[in-house]
Amino acid sequence: MPSPFLLRNLAIAKPRQGKWFWRVVLTLIGVALLWVAATPVWQWLRVLDWVETPAVLRSVSTVEERGENSTWRRVVASYEYEWDGQQYTGTRVLLPTLKGPFDRRDRRKSVELEGVKQAGGATVCYVNPRSPSEAVLDRSLRVEDLAMGLSFLMIGAGARLVFTYHSRKWQAGIDPALQEKHPGEPWLWNADWRSGRLRSERRFNLGELFGGGLAIGGFTAAFLCIRAFGDSESNLLFWVTAVFCLLSALFAYGILMSLLRWARFGDAVFRMAGPSGVVGGKLVGEVLGPRSLLDADEGTLRLFCTKTTIRKDRETRERDEVSWECELTVTPKRDAGRVVLPVDFTIPSSAESTSRSEDRLVTWRLMARAKLAGPDFAESFVVPVFLTEDSQDGVVVEEPPEPDAFDETSTLDEILVAEGIRVDPLGGSAVRYVAPAGRSRGYAWSTTLWALGWNGVLGGIGYAIYTHADWGATLFWIVAAIACWILLLFGPLLVVAALDGWLHSEELTIDDERWTTRIGWWGLPKWRTEFLAGNIRRIVVKHSKGGSVRVGNGPEKKSPGANDLFAEVAGAKLPRTLLRRVKSRRGSALLGEEIRRRAGVEEPLVTVDEFAELKAKLQERREEGG
Repeated sequence: MPSPFLLRNLAIAKPRQGKWFWRVVLTLIGVALLWVAATPVWQWLRVLDWVETPAVLRSVSTVEERGENSTWRRVVASYEYEWDGQQYTGTRVLLPTLKGPFDRRDRRKSVELEGVKQAGGATVCYVNPRSPSEAVLDRSLRVEDLAMGLSFLMIGAGARLVFTYHSRKWQAGIDPALQEKHPGEPWLWNADWRSGRLRSERRFNLGELFGGGLAIGGFTAAFLCIRAFGDSESNLLFWVTAVFCLLSALFAYGILMSLLRWARFGDAVFRMAGPSGVVGGKLVGEVLGPRSLLDADEGTLRLFCTKTTIRKDRETRERDEVSWECELTVTPKRDAGRVVLPVDFTIPSSAESTSRSEDRLVTWRLMARAKLAGPDFAESFVVPVFLTEDSQDGVVVEEPPEPDAFDETSTLDEILVAEGIRVDPLGGSAVRYVAPAGRSRGYAWSTTLWALGWNGVLGGIGYAIYTHADWGATLFWIVAAIACWILLLFGPLLVVAALDGWLHSEELTIDDERWTTRIGWWGLPKWRTEFLAGNIRRIVVKHSKGGSVRVGNGPEKKSPGANDLFAEVAGAKLPRTLLRRVKSRRGSALLGEEIRRRAGVEEPLVTVDEFAELKAKLQERREEGG
């Protein structure tokens, strides 16, 4: 049972009223899209009972109409017909429809009417018997009108599905109605929590995926319709259509894989051993899975806490931050005729409880994955974690060490050789450490690919805008071009970073009391710095964390970070760079100790976490800003 301390301090907020604003907005958008989709059909149904009447075509032409963002052609005609002995003149040629993208059919209709006029002008029109002054030459329902209407419906329905399932998912597992009904009993805020059997989030994920696929499919259908029936041969339109076709294919693949997982595994359940996870205690239970889990050698369990800060002035997210996470590898086993993945996590005392308030949302999720033949087993659960009477102070969970290719038995010389750092003896105690160009190939390749992709895509878009834009028609193209070129300004920075990865080289020469560093690009003059060993106050190793990647549904793979060595020199405002991008953390520590010994510095080697340092500075700025 949660402690009185938790009940006093847990922010128990009523459901936010801002959600009704978004519901009204989405409803109005849906009504507008429905009106756009239904208008062509309604116009067609309206003229079905109009009477076919002989008419004489007097004139026909095609005029250009200029809108805010484009220019299109429209067929204009004049014809005469007789109704009940009275002569009428009509000018309506086609049923009202979307303007712009389908002017090809107006051009075809213009050619057709020109032929009719040259043949004498005899044709037929359709007259409203209730209002004879109202007539139309062509009352057919165009396929493109119907297709565009259905596209708009798909976009609206998809957006609504995404909003509905995402808003249900974005509650930290807390049911607002149960939260109001049981304000002092947070373990009753979810029906699954009360029963101890938590269903997975698959239905919400599938709903979001299906809604996103429906919306993207609507855009794809619209662009395909414009390509098939429109008059535009723009290369930009072709590539935009191709991109949306690719996105639709990816969404279709994701939906298919989700349905296959559902058909194969059914509904997964997380059965908790207690009423909730305990801050400063345990989260214990088991994930009930299908029998096919026995085919997996191992499964991966990941428990993480996400803290979402919400702006107070509007219903939008400001920042998502994973404040704590832990990953375990377990072996599937049988238990009472079921196949289970045993769950046993220790949660530190510093972790936050599940909560939902006006300005913050704290959510705990458990993800279970197992590699299988065919669709992999992958489920996620929103789990309750509270500060309870069983909570203990001082519970600390150490983070797993970052991957390092070298263990404690590896020597400094072995690590330096593997790192590509050369050690050249200069006679006596003098030595030179050389980090040649091209040593950090992983960094170089990644930045090169980023530079090529960024500059290629934005350069292509910018060229397409420049060659196809109608500059005199609207400010839209000007704004789009400015935005594109502003983003393209980052391109040279990526190019410089890529070149730095390939060409950067460093030398550290230690000649008794005189130390010299030479840093720069291969083949170019290097920046030279000299200082005395007696002026070195301490040696600092600055560590930057590596990234992580998850391939498919397999376990998360972490890449090693980088370590830079600096010397704090008396009289210098900034530390002197000694060597950079040492991948091995053990290697950087051994090298730092060796350099400290050669410098005769008594102060121990200092290791600084660059990410933690940056995070602390940002927190200080937020506090100073109020």
